[in-house]
Amino acid sequence: GPAGDSSFYRPVVATGVNNAWALGGANGTGGNDTPNAAIAHWNGTAWKVSGVPAGVNSSIIAASAPAANDIWAVTFQNGWILHYNGHEWTVAKHVTGQGEFTGITATSASNVWVFGGGGFEGGLGTWHFDGAKWTQVTSGQAVGLEFGNALSAKDIWAVGGTQSPQSAIERFNGTSWQLASTKG
Repeated sequence: GPAGDSSFYRPVVATGVNNAWALGGANGTGGNDTPNAAIAHWNGTAWKVSGVPAGVNSSIIAASAPAANDIWAVTFQNGWILHYNGHEWTVAKHVTGQGEFTGITATSASNVWVFGGGGFEGGLGTWHFDGAKWTQVTSGQAVGLEFGNALSAKDIWAVGGTQSPQSAIERFNGTSWQLASTKG
């Protein structure tokens, strides 16, 4: 992070032995969240601090990397969704309002899911990017999702729930989110 600040990293994503990203935040006082995002890149030889898009004012909490030139990240607070296109980090979307993002999973540049379940401060909701536009999911099983991971575009798993945070396991089959049974 900036000189004189303390830095911390939360997610790490790698697309190869010579390409990894550590993302998080930096500030001089410590704490759980910070006013500055921090991004560092591993090129196989050394770590180098990377530029953060202007205006991003929260630490990065989650990231997903379907390819070396297609990396996605979300900030904990203030609604920033970031994208790395192989050359630079940009703001893909800024969701305004109170709340937080809690997770992100991407299978390609045209299939990105952002999660903002209840959390500590209320969530910003579940969002989907189809390569052209962002859409907020406002009904159904995906509303309260917090964290997710994808095997493919038609097989995505997430934790969350409409009743309370992290109360259910959900599965996306390429068409809709369904409650997955937790009975053993």
